[in-house]
Amino acid sequence: MSVANTTNDRANERVIAGRYQLGKRLGIGATSTVFEASDLLLERKVAVKVLAPEVLHAANGLERFRAHARSLAELNHPNVVSVYDWGTESVRGVMVPFLVTEHVEGGTLREMIDRGRRLTPSQALVIGLDACRGLDHLHRRGLIHGQINPGNLFFGSDRRVKLSDAGIGGLLDELLQTDATSMDLSVARYASPEQATSEPLTPRTDVYSLTLCLIESVTGDVPFAAETAVASLSARVDKLLPVSADLGALAAVFEKGGRPTPKERASAAEFGRALVQAAEKLPRPTPLPLVGTAGSLFDSPEGAETTSELTRFKDPTGALRRDATGALTHPPAVVTRDASGAITRPSARSTQEVAIIDGSGAVERDSTGGIRRPGDTATDTPRPKVIAIGTDGSSAGSAVQRDSRGYATNASPRRVSPLIAVALAGALLAAVLGVIAWQKLATPSYKVPFLVGQTSGEANNAIAKNGWTIETKQENSDELPTPGLVFKTDPPAGETLRKGATFVMYISTGPTLPILPDIAGQTAIDAVNTLTGLDYVIRQNTTYHETVALGIVISATLPDVPGATPGSQVAAGAIVELLISQGPKPRNVPDPSGLTGAEYSAKLTELGLVPAPLADEFSESVAAGIVARTDPSAGSEITRGQSVQFVVSKGRDLITVPDLTGSLSDVDAALKAAGFKVAAITPQPTWVVVGVTLNGKQIKTGEQYSRNSEVVIVLLPPPGPSTSVVTSVPGSVPATVAESSASTVAPSTVSP
Repeated sequence: MSVANTTNDRANERVIAGRYQLGKRLGIGATSTVFEASDLLLERKVAVKVLAPEVLHAANGLERFRAHARSLAELNHPNVVSVYDWGTESVRGVMVPFLVTEHVEGGTLREMIDRGRRLTPSQALVIGLDACRGLDHLHRRGLIHGQINPGNLFFGSDRRVKLSDAGIGGLLDELLQTDATSMDLSVARYASPEQATSEPLTPRTDVYSLTLCLIESVTGDVPFAAETAVASLSARVDKLLPVSADLGALAAVFEKGGRPTPKERASAAEFGRALVQAAEKLPRPTPLPLVGTAGSLFDSPEGAETTSELTRFKDPTGALRRDATGALTHPPAVVTRDASGAITRPSARSTQEVAIIDGSGAVERDSTGGIRRPGDTATDTPRPKVIAIGTDGSSAGSAVQRDSRGYATNASPRRVSPLIAVALAGALLAAVLGVIAWQKLATPSYKVPFLVGQTSGEANNAIAKNGWTIETKQENSDELPTPGLVFKTDPPAGETLRKGATFVMYISTGPTLPILPDIAGQTAIDAVNTLTGLDYVIRQNTTYHETVALGIVISATLPDVPGATPGSQVAAGAIVELLISQGPKPRNVPDPSGLTGAEYSAKLTELGLVPAPLADEFSESVAAGIVARTDPSAGSEITRGQSVQFVVSKGRDLITVPDLTGSLSDVDAALKAAGFKVAAITPQPTWVVVGVTLNGKQIKTGEQYSRNSEVVIVLLPPPGPSTSVVTSVPGSVPATVAESSASTVAPSTVSP
């Protein structure tokens, strides 16, 4: 039974464990469904994950679920979603396990990507760093997440990443006996090579999955992702992770995080430290574009909050308590457990507890939305309102008109006489003008001296007696390139400035630095000319690149100026390292042995070569349908995109032995017409054809041999006193084999 069939998309009338009222469905998977919920006891939002009921049917399923839930509840880290509660509940007659976690309102990375929002490398670095902190916390406690993907990277309202569902996926896979072949596609897209081969997971498994998530957040694509889970998994086994140089400083970090062998891969702590080092070479990130609902803590408009709304968030942990070891403790008056760990429900609830639960588990509310308390008899129980308090501590009730339910009404205040108002305004204006005039007459002014060319110390000494508030700003100056000297002031020399006013001196930090241009994508010649004109020192390196053409700059880095990017001011003389493309790496023409034409075409295409099949040909040595030869030959080195011609064999070209009766000329003509090559012969009109041989063996009418096979016609002279047996010999005149009486002559053959 799927979880989706046991709970509705919106189950507003369903209360789990007597305190968690389910709201809208937040997500659904193959083995769980997540709901937004309200904790009726603590009056806060939570999330309730209802797991597949089959978990409880597995061997030791309930015990293993409880043990894992306790482990999760003991976690206490800002980058891990907190687990508040767990248990089992009967839903439509079926017992299901559930977890209660904190409600994170900033959405997920999955939602961000699905809305087409691509992150900058700097933003991806921030996400990765938070995730590494959370993973390191898990790994140090012997836990492996096992299913890191954008769907369980949540964002708090502070844009901090929180990991959700740590180890839950692996536990469910074990209990439900699922393997790689039945893995959900949303999980397989981010699985590690060891998960694809069903090997034991390690903490570095999570790092591989996180690397794929971060690459997708920037590029929009998941490396090795295919249309099916099996294809996605098999594509990454023993394969190096393709990382684009466009990722800049993150490229090397992602390469190590995505290595196929776990022992060569970075740990979460190492991955995080590498991200910190890469941050020095990246610009400051802009805020993450959250897609969640994180907003005001209050539901009511400003000024109309209820007392409960104003106090419900005083405890940011939601009244959650932990003991000295960090383990969760629950309010004993609300949730208790029996000896087996199951939740027990209180038989009665007092006025101080949550609400009255009717027989169906629903919460009674009045028309204002407030929870009805025991003893409320009125149809609508008014919710308490915040009352304004006067400055003397007394209630300002005399100034507030209220209705029969105690809510404030907008009572009109007494009107002030227009003449009195005009008089008061005039008196106030006169007082303000008087103060301004007094300040101008009483405050002395001083003339700004010419300070350009002086050091900041000299300039300060020259104006110290004027009582100005002095500010210094350091900027580049081409007019006065000597560092440490004043190159302008605000106000400038000659103007007057009153005592106490602000005086700004601009101190030169040297000449204006040249702007590092963006040369990626330029030809190497153009890039060198541009940088040489700016007096930079240029170093060139080359590498093969599958997408950047030969001679084009892939990237430019400044090893001695961390964080420098195109547009940054970089001093002349800085070393700029250019990485220039050699174009795609050369390919070797593959060996066609044993491959059909279709198989060989696919192999060429996979290597980036262009298949160019020629007409099929007969072959004495290659079976029909198999590639017989290629041009260029197998093993030749060629460039990507070059054509490779190949010929598919039609097998042997067989011909049939014709009728060998008749005269010499008849047999000769029949053999040649059939496709045989007949050895040279000197016509002997009176001699008789007694047979035809191939390689010394007599052939017969109807047999098949290869086209152009060379045959020999055996001739016998007519009876007479003496007879010579003659055969045709290739490339020679007839030869006398023997001479004897006609009665003793037998035909003989000579092998060609």
